[in-house]
Amino acid sequence: LDRWQRARLRAVREPSPEGHPRAGQLRYREVCISVARQNGKSVLGSILAMYGLLREKGALVVGIASTHEQARIVYKRVLEVIQADPRLAKRFKKTTEHRGIVGTNKSTYLTKASKSDAVQGLATDLGIIDELHITKPAMWTDLTNGTAAKPRGIVVGITTAGDEDSELLIRLYKTAEDAPERFGYFIWEAPESRVPEDDEELGRFIM
Repeated sequence: LDRWQRARLRAVREPSPEGHPRAGQLRYREVCISVARQNGKSVLGSILAMYGLLREKGALVVGIASTHEQARIVYKRVLEVIQADPRLAKRFKKTTEHRGIVGTNKSTYLTKASKSDAVQGLATDLGIIDELHITKPAMWTDLTNGTAAKPRGIVVGITTAGDEDSELLIRLYKTAEDAPERFGYFIWEAPESRVPEDDEELGRFIM
C-alpha cells in the first residue's frame, strides 16, 4: 500500500477518543473518499470488505457499484486473497464466485447493483460503494439507513471525480462543507480544473 492508503484506512476505522460519549466506537458512520483514477480504489475497498467480514460475528458486508460486474471487482479481490492463504481460508466456510462469501463467524459479503430496492431493509454492518459519481442517491440513503441499528455500522464510498450530473457526489461534497461530526471526507483535487503546460506546475497539481 502507498502511505496515503495506509493513512486513509486508519482514518476510516478511527475510534472516538477517551472521554467522548461514544469512546471506542467508530468516529464515522459515513465516509467519502474521492481520488483520481488508477489510484487503487478497489484495493481499499477489498481491504475494508475483509475488515468488515472479520471484525465481528454475524456481520453483513454489502458491496455496491453501478453494475453488478463493477461491484464484483472488489469482491473478486477479496475472494482471491482468501483462496491464496490457507490460514485465512480456514476462517471462511463458503467462498463462491457469485453467491457470496460466508465466514466461520457467520459474517457474509454480498454484492448488489445500484438500483432501487437493492438494499432496502438490509441490516448492514459495512456498506462499500464504488464510483459514487454514477451511483443513485437513494442507494447511499438506503445503505446508511441499514446501518442505523448497528452500533459499529459504517458506509464508505470510494470514487473518482464526477460532473454536473453526479447528483450523489455533489450532495456529499456539500455535506463535507458542513463537516458534520460523523461524516468523514477525504477529497483529493487539483487547485484548478485545468492542465498546466508548465511541468513544475503540473507536478504541484498532481501532488
